[in-house]
Amino acid sequence: MALPDLIDRLEQDAAREARAIAARADDEVRGVEAATTREVDEVVAAHLARARVARAAAHQQALARARRGARAAELEARHALIARVLDRARALVPEAGASDDGRRALPAFFREARSFTAGLRVRVRCAPAAAAVLAPIVAADDGAELVADPEVGPGLVVEALDGSVTVDGTVAGRLERLAPDLAVSIAAEVDRGD
Repeated sequence: MALPDLIDRLEQDAAREARAIAARADDEVRGVEAATTREVDEVVAAHLARARVARAAAHQQALARARRGARAAELEARHALIARVLDRARALVPEAGASDDGRRALPAFFREARSFTAGLRVRVRCAPAAAAVLAPIVAADDGAELVADPEVGPGLVVEALDGSVTVDGTVAGRLERLAPDLAVSIAAEVDRGD
């Protein structure tokens, strides 16, 4: 084989080998690129998943805060409503005591108070306007004496003379004792109205 043929053949072999090396290098580059793309996708997916979880947790916390705030506002409004109703009832106490119903309730108030002071000598204090209604009832009870007291609001106060028991049978006192139950009833009524 002649030298030019040998050189030509070596050049062709070298070119084939160079193409084969270039093809293998291209395959390796594509493999590295594919692996890198997969790793980047996995890293991005993991980051997005963590970010989604963090956003979901933050959203749940914000939602819980909003719910607590709304519940607090609702309770505050409910308490304000109950307070307004009870304040209005307190404002009506003098009117209730001066009414015919208020005067008719005095004997029942006395009997109720006397049930807590049975066997004790008592002083019954009431407003001067109520004394006329209570006088015959108290006079019939030999353990009781009546005192007209302008400081006593509508209703009456029964006090054991030995100081052991005092029963506040005033309309205002009864209202204050009933206030917690009334608050529950008012709240239930508000709930039924929703």
